[in-house]
Order: sequence, then C-alpha cells, then structure tokens
Amino acid sequence: MAMLYRNQVEFAVGHGVAVDAAVAQDTEGRPIFDRAVRVWTAIVPAYEVPQTTPPQPSDPGYEQLASLTVDMQTLAEVPDGHFATHLAPLADSYAAWIARQERRLGYRVSGIGSTSDATEPGTLHPDPYTLSPEPDLAPYLTAAQAALANCRQALTRIRAGIALLDHDPQAAAAFRFANRAMALQRVHSLLDSAGELYASVARRAKADMRGGVWQVSRHHATSRTMLIATAIRMCCTWVRAHPM
Repeated sequence: MAMLYRNQVEFAVGHGVAVDAAVAQDTEGRPIFDRAVRVWTAIVPAYEVPQTTPPQPSDPGYEQLASLTVDMQTLAEVPDGHFATHLAPLADSYAAWIARQERRLGYRVSGIGSTSDATEPGTLHPDPYTLSPEPDLAPYLTAAQAALANCRQALTRIRAGIALLDHDPQAAAAFRFANRAMALQRVHSLLDSAGELYASVARRAKADMRGGVWQVSRHHATSRTMLIATAIRMCCTWVRAHPM
C-alpha cells in the first residue's frame, strides 16, 4: 500500500473536520505531489476519481492490441483451435507491460542477469549485483518485486487459459456459450434503453401538445422517434437472426 500511494501526501490532519489541499504544478502543468499551495478545512471532503480506461492500440507500447478480439458475438463464433489468434495479443501486451515495469526496477534480460527462474525468452529477471531501480521505487523494492511476481503468475494463468480453449473442445464450447449469452444480454439492454427513450419522447410530445407548443417541437420529436424505431428494428432483426 505504501508503494501504491507513495505520491499521495497527507499535508494536514483535521480535528472533527476534514482537510483538503491543492498541490503545486510544474512549468508543464504536471502536479508536484509533495508540495501544497493551499490547504483548507472541508466538512464533507471530496475527491475526483480519475476515469479508468483500457489502453488502446494507438497508445505507445500497446500496438499488439490491434489484433485482439473483444467483441462478444465474434468470440462466440470462434472455431475450435483458433482462440489464440483472437486472444493471444492480450497476453502478449500484458507481458510487454510487465517487462516495462521490470525495467523500472533495473531488471536485466534473461541470459545477462539471474536466469534461474526464466520462463520465456526475453523475460527480465533481477540481478542482485546490478539492480538499480528508479529513485522513487528504491524504498519499495521488495514490495515491487512481489507485485511483479504476482503479475508473472497471472500472465502464466492467462496463457494457460487460452491454450486450454484451443485444446479442450468442452472448454471452448463453454467459452462460446458465455460470450453468446453476454452478447444477447447486451442487445436486450440496448432494446430496454431504446424503449425507455422512446417512452420519454412520447411523453414529451404529449406534454408539448397540451402546452400548445406542438408545432415547434413536433419535427424534433418525430425525428428522434424515427431514429429510436430504426434502432429497435435493427436490434430485433439481430435477435431473430441469433435465436437462443
């Protein structure tokens, strides 16, 4: 925990009240986590949680994700023995991410440093004589190594799962069934949302008629209704083409 929150500083402690702070910024607008420019009390403290978004193939270091299949309906139709083609890029990108974190700890490439626990070519491993972590990670070296060991274990399990899908027809059938169920649920959720929007537009149109503003909003409401009806027809067509 100390490693994860090493850049979160407690500038003050309140007594019967919370305390909040604004940190300084460098010339490029990046926050300076250990320097506050303002501290104040707050009866109800607030914190804006950063949005968590998955990496995209356009992000540096994640180019392999371009060939990853995440569409549930597509995964529900993958033939036996072809799952690695669709899913292996996820494991490969994860392995590359782990390697980048290992380099931050000063790990060396297998064959140069300590390789007793090497599991695959290109894996990085610690060399106790040359380990030189980034300055902010140096105090947390043990915790960082343990975290990366867990990541390597998770990577092994991911790859084993993908291999299982390609070699066990029963596992493959179960995986396809699960993805098909989720894809159908997604379609039904879209149908429900479209129905709720349709009802909302209908209520608004009726209210406009009663309020004498029908001539102003009729075209707008009708256009939205037509779009919703089209979306519903498309979803219904998809459901009919993919019966349970």
